[in-house]
Amino acid sequence: MEVSLEVLTLAKEMAFHGNKNALSDAGVAGLLGVAACRGASYNVLINLPGLKDEEFVSSTKKRLGELLNEVDDLEQTIGEHVRGALS
Repeated sequence: MEVSLEVLTLAKEMAFHGNKNALSDAGVAGLLGVAACRGASYNVLINLPGLKDEEFVSSTKKRLGELLNEVDDLEQTIGEHVRGALS
Protein backbone atom coordinates (compact mmCIF):
# COMPACT_ATOMS: atom_id res chain seq x y z
CA MET A 1 0.00 0.00 0.00
CA GLU A 2 2.78 2.40 0.84
CA VAL A 3 4.52 1.83 -2.51
CA SER A 4 1.20 2.40 -4.29
CA LEU A 5 0.85 5.65 -2.41
CA GLU A 6 4.29 6.66 -3.71
CA VAL A 7 3.03 5.98 -7.25
CA LEU A 8 0.09 8.28 -6.59
CA THR A 9 2.38 11.00 -5.28
CA LEU A 10 4.53 10.75 -8.41
CA ALA A 11 1.44 10.76 -10.63
CA LYS A 12 0.30 13.97 -8.93
CA GLU A 13 3.67 15.58 -9.56
CA MET A 14 3.56 14.56 -13.20
CA ALA A 15 -0.03 15.76 -13.61
CA PHE A 16 0.77 19.19 -12.17
CA HIS A 17 4.36 19.72 -13.32
CA GLY A 18 5.07 17.22 -16.09
CA ASN A 19 4.85 17.45 -19.84
CA LYS A 20 1.35 18.65 -20.77
CA ASN A 21 1.25 16.10 -23.59
CA ALA A 22 1.52 13.33 -21.00
CA LEU A 23 -1.27 14.62 -18.75
CA SER A 24 -3.59 11.75 -19.58
CA ASP A 25 -0.76 9.31 -18.83
CA ALA A 26 -0.32 10.88 -15.40
CA GLY A 27 -4.06 10.54 -14.83
CA VAL A 28 -3.98 6.86 -15.77
CA ALA A 29 -0.97 6.33 -13.48
CA GLY A 30 -3.04 7.84 -10.69
CA LEU A 31 -5.95 5.50 -11.40
CA LEU A 32 -3.64 2.49 -11.42
CA GLY A 33 -2.03 3.61 -8.16
CA VAL A 34 -5.46 3.87 -6.56
CA ALA A 35 -6.43 0.41 -7.77
CA ALA A 36 -3.15 -1.08 -6.55
CA CYS A 37 -3.51 0.48 -3.12
CA ARG A 38 -7.11 -0.55 -2.66
CA GLY A 39 -6.32 -4.04 -3.90
CA ALA A 40 -3.48 -4.29 -1.41
CA SER A 41 -5.82 -3.15 1.35
CA TYR A 42 -8.12 -6.08 0.54
CA ASN A 43 -5.18 -8.46 0.92
CA VAL A 44 -4.34 -6.95 4.30
CA LEU A 45 -7.94 -7.09 5.50
CA ILE A 46 -8.45 -10.72 4.51
CA ASN A 47 -5.35 -11.78 6.44
CA LEU A 48 -5.80 -9.77 9.64
CA PRO A 49 -8.45 -12.04 11.20
CA GLY A 50 -5.94 -14.91 11.19
CA LEU A 51 -3.51 -13.02 13.43
CA LYS A 52 -3.55 -13.34 17.20
CA ASP A 53 -1.62 -10.18 18.07
CA GLU A 54 -4.54 -7.82 18.72
CA GLU A 55 -2.30 -4.78 19.15
CA PHE A 56 -0.69 -5.40 15.75
CA VAL A 57 -4.09 -5.95 14.13
CA SER A 58 -5.43 -2.74 15.64
CA SER A 59 -2.42 -0.65 14.62
CA THR A 60 -2.47 -2.16 11.13
CA LYS A 61 -6.16 -1.32 10.67
CA LYS A 62 -5.44 2.22 11.82
CA ARG A 63 -2.53 2.58 9.38
CA LEU A 64 -4.65 1.08 6.60
CA GLY A 65 -7.30 3.73 7.23
CA GLU A 66 -4.71 6.50 7.17
CA LEU A 67 -3.29 5.27 3.89
CA LEU A 68 -6.73 4.97 2.30
CA ASN A 69 -7.54 8.53 3.38
CA GLU A 70 -4.37 9.73 1.65
CA VAL A 71 -5.30 7.72 -1.43
CA ASP A 72 -8.77 9.30 -1.50
CA ASP A 73 -7.28 12.79 -1.26
CA LEU A 74 -4.72 12.17 -3.98
CA GLU A 75 -7.28 10.51 -6.25
CA GLN A 76 -9.56 13.51 -5.94
CA THR A 77 -6.76 16.04 -6.47
CA ILE A 78 -5.32 14.26 -9.51
CA GLY A 79 -8.71 13.54 -11.03
CA GLU A 80 -9.98 17.10 -10.69
CA HIS A 81 -6.79 18.50 -12.16
CA VAL A 82 -6.69 16.11 -15.10
CA ARG A 83 -10.40 16.45 -15.91
CA GLY A 84 -10.20 20.23 -15.62
CA ALA A 85 -7.16 20.49 -17.86
CA LEU A 86 -8.63 18.18 -20.48
CA SER A 87 -12.01 19.92 -20.61
